[in-house]
Amino acid sequence: DNSSGKFQAVSQGPMANTPAPLPLVVQYVELEPVEEGLMPAEAPPSLEQCWSFPIADHAIRYDQYSGVDAAFVQQLIDVQKAHAGTAVLPIDDAIAFVEDVTKLLKSEETLPHMHFEHIVVVGDLHGQFFDMIQVFDLEGMPDESNPYFFNGDFVDRGQFSMEVVLTIFALKLCHPKAVLMNRGNHESADLNLKYGFAAEIRDRYGPAGRRLFEAFSE
Repeated sequence: DNSSGKFQAVSQGPMANTPAPLPLVVQYVELEPVEEGLMPAEAPPSLEQCWSFPIADHAIRYDQYSGVDAAFVQQLIDVQKAHAGTAVLPIDDAIAFVEDVTKLLKSEETLPHMHFEHIVVVGDLHGQFFDMIQVFDLEGMPDESNPYFFNGDFVDRGQFSMEVVLTIFALKLCHPKAVLMNRGNHESADLNLKYGFAAEIRDRYGPAGRRLFEAFSE
């Protein structure tokens, strides 16, 4: 990097580095070619694959084949209330969970026309999980007789974005016709990187959480 002045004998260069003494001595190592058959059959896992934070004993499992019912929703809410701020799903389960919700949302119309006699509208939760729980206490849990419309901005800013979005996703899988979701401006990767959701995933899952963030960003 001669532009930094590192190898200039007189001038310090634009970076004001101390010139290297002359003459220069360059040391190098020559790598021997690897004999055929000595390479491992499978490449070692990447850092992101092998370095994920351990999941606590309170974590629950998501079974794609069993789906989501009211019992799973309640278990998820109870565990998140008791252990808010921690990972409650193993990383692979969380990714599969998000992917299943993504498939469901992609199957719906972009601008559906819905008719309800009444509906509970909840907007701008921004990671306020316990505020959402209070809404459920006041208005009842979402189901076919008590539809809900979550009007965007589920994540960022608050401490418990994961709890909020996982709960809404579980309710969506359990009651697809009775739980409606509108995308807000914070349902976007660039804002998630700036306002906290991406950092929250990283803090709970380590570098392996990047795969989960990409699933959310799909």
